[in-house]
Amino acid sequence: MPRPLDPIRRLRPAVLCGLAAIALLTPALTHGPAAAAAAPARLAVIGLASPPRTAIAGTAFHVSDTTRNLGPGRSRRPSTTVFLASLDKRAGAGDIVLGSRAVRPLDPRRSSHARRSITIPVATRPGTYWLIACAGASTRSRRYATAACRTAGRRIRILSARPVNRSAPRVNGKTADGSTLTANDGAWRGLAPIAYRHQWQRCARNGSHCAPMPGATAPAYALTPADIGATLRVTVIGQNRRGASSALSRPTGAIQPAPPVNTAVPPVSGAAVAGGTISASPGTWAGTPPLSYTFQWQRCDASGSACTDIVGANSDSHPVVIGDNAAMLRVVVGAQNAVGKGTAASAGVPAGLFQNPVYSSAPDPYILDAGGNHADYYAFHTGDLFPVAHSTDLVYWTDAGRALPARPAWVVKDGDWHPWAPSVIAAPASSCPGTTTGRCFVMYYTGLSADYGVNCVATATATSPGGPYVDQGPLMPASDTGQPQGCADSRGRGNIDPSPFIDADGRGYLYTSTDFSPTGLRPTVSVTPLTADLTHASGPRVPLFSGDANTWEAAGVSAPTVEGPTMVLHNGTYYLLYSGGSWRAAYGMGYATGPAAAGPFTKAPSNPIFAQTPSVLSPGGGDTPVVGPHGGLWLLYHARANSYNDPRTLRIDPLSWQPGSPDAPVLGTPSATPQTTAP
Repeated sequence: MPRPLDPIRRLRPAVLCGLAAIALLTPALTHGPAAAAAAPARLAVIGLASPPRTAIAGTAFHVSDTTRNLGPGRSRRPSTTVFLASLDKRAGAGDIVLGSRAVRPLDPRRSSHARRSITIPVATRPGTYWLIACAGASTRSRRYATAACRTAGRRIRILSARPVNRSAPRVNGKTADGSTLTANDGAWRGLAPIAYRHQWQRCARNGSHCAPMPGATAPAYALTPADIGATLRVTVIGQNRRGASSALSRPTGAIQPAPPVNTAVPPVSGAAVAGGTISASPGTWAGTPPLSYTFQWQRCDASGSACTDIVGANSDSHPVVIGDNAAMLRVVVGAQNAVGKGTAASAGVPAGLFQNPVYSSAPDPYILDAGGNHADYYAFHTGDLFPVAHSTDLVYWTDAGRALPARPAWVVKDGDWHPWAPSVIAAPASSCPGTTTGRCFVMYYTGLSADYGVNCVATATATSPGGPYVDQGPLMPASDTGQPQGCADSRGRGNIDPSPFIDADGRGYLYTSTDFSPTGLRPTVSVTPLTADLTHASGPRVPLFSGDANTWEAAGVSAPTVEGPTMVLHNGTYYLLYSGGSWRAAYGMGYATGPAAAGPFTKAPSNPIFAQTPSVLSPGGGDTPVVGPHGGLWLLYHARANSYNDPRTLRIDPLSWQPGSPDAPVLGTPSATPQTTAP
């Protein structure tokens, strides 16, 4: 049987040709502009990280989102993803805009992921909000397509920007008079920075009836007797640019009185030397007044330990006695009030037999051991008419008047006549014509000549060691002719600082400091032989040595200076001690040795042997050492205490000898503390 025809095949050829033509047109209809406009891009947030649980209005936090083009078309220009804070989990026009980000054009099924910082507006009301991100949104129109938004998995609690106290302030510290309380501000939240102010309040014992204390606005408060029995609390005010709020601490316990507590040990003043008195004050104590004090002096060993009470020594002062020598003294102060007592001991004070200075202003001192019995000493020193002091032990000195009764006739009539550096020696009775005592003393001194305009060395005589002395005028040669040898000669222009010396063979010499002039000022130590009566020069002046540049002798002066010479004969060697440098600065002493009184002399390489310390300035000017009442050789010299403007006071220290070839004189360090060896 014939097969039936397929329905399509039954169509006429013309119809088939028309269908083919339609099929050929189909691609153009489905891919043209009209088809693209009908298939727009659709953006949506497909991922949103959860926010922090809490945040403060005005602060920022980071948020991460993923925005995707769900198709079917491509987003042809950048879009915006907006971040919102919403109370109801659905985006709406009333939500708070936290920020936004631009999203680049995306092809279908493509995503944009970003992390950025967003800020909570400072005016945001405190509350709990949902974080929502909306893709393709507009912050201006506030039209948010619900289908394009995504809500975070948890809410964020937004806190107030204004300071809010979370835990109350606390008061720390001991509640006793004299203690200090400090405020712990407690915990606060709010927009940083938060500044804190304080106001302390004094309350009744039960914490009521509190009142602010004027001026008590620091984080700490020092308790006073006025607080005893009361309680205290502190108000803390937290403030930032959005406002302020306050919080109050709980009251402290009742403030208690405090027993005495020493905060600074008792000071002891005065010279702890035999015959002197030392005094003490209580020191500084904390504790509720009134406080009463007691004193007990103690004697300790030289190290300041093994202290025992001195019987009857229970006042605020203590007279130092011979028995205190070589010991430490201290005072124990007791303090007592209504609630307790306490004690505090002073630092140990070394006790001695004397302490420098031993006398007031006495520059360029010369000590005469009258009679050589070591019990009758006279000190002569620089000053108008030459002040004299007297002592029987080299430690305690009294004013003995002036050596000269009037200004010498040969010196300048007005102003400073340079009465410098006197020295005195016992002379034969024949040197003092008309003496009835059989004694004679010659004083050598410096003065400014009215005739020659230079410093001259002159002599004066007396029948008593303390004077009065009769001026004999400038030192003359034995012939008594020509210009006075004490004033100058062809090789010099003036002499100062005379110091006599009697050699082992009985011959006398006078040592001076001479100003040389051929090449300018150059101080030089010189020696002049004396006649038997010790009042005239028996020969020419002999220069011995000058100051050396770039040494201690040149410190503080325009020309290296050597002056104040004095001779000591020891074990057959002649030791010429002298001072050097500036008398207004770091003065000091050195020495030179020689085989005879007239030299030649060689300076010691160990010079200076006597130099200043921080507490003893400008030591020097010492003249002939003397034997003390208890033996030993002692040098009396001058020095300053605190500054170069202070007066030069009289001081004493031992001179000893270090064995050698030859022996070396030892002066050590100028002392300023109590000394335990009696002169």
